[in-house]
Amino acid sequence: MTRRPKKNSLKKIYEQFALIFKEYWKIFLEIIAAATFFYLLYDRYKPKKIKYDDEKTIQGDIHSPKISNEAQLESVPQFYDNPYANNNLIARGIYVNNLSKREVLKIVIGHLEVDIPILDLYKGINLWTYAFGFCGNDGALWLIAREDRLYASAKFMDLQGGFKIGEIEYNHWKLFDGKYLDYFCDNENFEVQDHQGYIPFTMSFSENAKSAFVLISGYIISPTNVLVLNGDNMSCIPKLRKNWKEEAEIEINKIKSVVKTRNCF
Repeated sequence: MTRRPKKNSLKKIYEQFALIFKEYWKIFLEIIAAATFFYLLYDRYKPKKIKYDDEKTIQGDIHSPKISNEAQLESVPQFYDNPYANNNLIARGIYVNNLSKREVLKIVIGHLEVDIPILDLYKGINLWTYAFGFCGNDGALWLIAREDRLYASAKFMDLQGGFKIGEIEYNHWKLFDGKYLDYFCDNENFEVQDHQGYIPFTMSFSENAKSAFVLISGYIISPTNVLVLNGDNMSCIPKLRKNWKEEAEIEINKIKSVVKTRNCF
């Protein structure tokens, strides 16, 4: 019994494929063209939130290892060179005199003072890892320096309802809902206030003959704790406590306002 050469079988398959392609090549090109057209159309008109998230996504990030059961490694928030081009509500940060000429910047948080190297600030740092490790590892408060201004990135949560009411990312607001919060600022001060009269965040620069520092107050609600920075103290209140909201409210009410003007532009 004589077997057919394998070469002839491959040649026959190639010839059949060539005939199919010759007959239907226009249909193949039309399908590719249509798919490309609809993808470009979707990319142009898809919701800004989806487009923003797509631009930030790094392949494989969704599978990044967990720090704990509550938190995952996060990427550095985005600083827009031209936030106006992205239709964002602008955040101007605060002016820090001679920021780029300093070696370190003193950050005052409650009773704690932290000297942060200026080079680290221009790269962007998560202040949580510098000062708040005692309150878990699932919170975030980012700082970044650009020219002589300091910007913050943080999420603002409703204390009673537990939902997000705002999110600022350095020089732009990622989420801003005027029903739940408002913000006030001048050149050296920035403050966020919510509809309950609480102050989720303040950042201000002060300088005199003896020292220069940035004061940060407010509260950060993480999945497991509430961190309250009220100017005189730092409190970490675990959500496992029965009356954690009441305890947090007592400390939050001690946070003092630093600015009442709306000179933010």
